[in-house]
Order: sequence, then C-alpha cells, then structure tokens
Amino acid sequence: FCANNSDVLLEASRIAASHCDAIDINLGCPQSVAKRGHYGAFLMDEWDLIYDMINRVSREIQIPITCKIRIFPEMDKSVAFAQMLEKAGVSMICVHGRRRDQKGPFTGRADWDYIKAIKNAVKIPVFANGNILSLNDVHNCLAQTGVEAVISAEG
Repeated sequence: FCANNSDVLLEASRIAASHCDAIDINLGCPQSVAKRGHYGAFLMDEWDLIYDMINRVSREIQIPITCKIRIFPEMDKSVAFAQMLEKAGVSMICVHGRRRDQKGPFTGRADWDYIKAIKNAVKIPVFANGNILSLNDVHNCLAQTGVEAVISAEG
C-alpha cells in the first residue's frame, strides 16, 4: 500500500489482511505521482507519521507489516530510519539503495554499503534492491550486504 493517513491504512489493511500474507507499505516510490499524492519516498521526512501508521497497523493486524524504503544522503540517518521502522513494528525492510532524487536519467548506482549498514543495524530481515541485472549480481549482492534476499525490477 501507499498511505499518508493511519486511519485509512488501518482500514485498508483490515480489508486485505485475510486475503494476503503481509501488508507492504511503499515508502520508496520517488515518482511525481507520489509527490503529488504525498506518499512513498515523499514521507521519508515525516518519521512521526510513518511510525504512527506502522505501529497502529502492526498492533491491530495479525499478519506481518513490511516496508520498502530508499536511503537518505547520510548513512547514519538511513540506519536510524530503518531502526525506527523496526521499533514501529515492521517485520521486514526492503532497502532500495538509492536516494529519492535518483530516478529517471539521474538513477545512478545503488549503494550496497548503505544496505549492508542497515542490515547490520536491525534484527529483522532485510532485502536489497538496486543493481540487480543478472544472477551474478544476486550472488554478489548477497555476499557484499549479508541480506536475506534481493529483489529486482529489471530483466
């Protein structure tokens, strides 16, 4: 789901919970539609709102809550963000190793060092996203970051 209101997210989660294995909250979308709608990566600076949404849903829904995030320019802020999500009740984090502004022609390389730092700072499973174009990339990412899994949107 994308959301910016804990009441709406909780109601949507209640409707979906019996039909799925987890509720995923997208905090990583950097597209202009997310900016206009005030969701995705454009909530990354609103930690209190994010904490409230995740905490409410994780307390009231009996299936895991997961999040996909992007990184901040600062590694320590990225780590603190992931730790806040864990404290709020997230059961798994997928880290796209790019900043919010890295999209379209400015995509650049995902930073696996950030993903590794987040993995080392939390107790919950971490999935990596970014720079996965082949099976060899999967193996390299797993070895370099220590994450439980990788995801890819590329062929």
